[in-house]
Amino acid sequence: MSSERAIQVSIIIVNYHEEQFLVPLLESLQKYEAALSREVLILDNQSRTPVPALLQNKFEHVTVLPQSGNEGFGRTNNTGMRLAKGKYLLLMNPDMLLESSCIS
Repeated sequence: MSSERAIQVSIIIVNYHEEQFLVPLLESLQKYEAALSREVLILDNQSRTPVPALLQNKFEHVTVLPQSGNEGFGRTNNTGMRLAKGKYLLLMNPDMLLESSCIS
């Protein structure tokens, strides 16, 4: 049996030209939901400034998935949901911020 906890929530964020909002969003997730078993999938639809893979090193549970083109919001969310491993799915916009432990 694996010692790693099962992923409870997969948070899917589609990014297109909203890079400036990602760090504050990820910081709010880290602050308010540190104990939540989660994965964060950031799907980048070829933004002007590609989302750096460095986010994966700075923030726990983050996976950056560059897309080959701008497939649109709905299709890219569907891609994220297919890749997600969590029991529950949460679709978030990059410009959102948590102000409490509302997910858990």
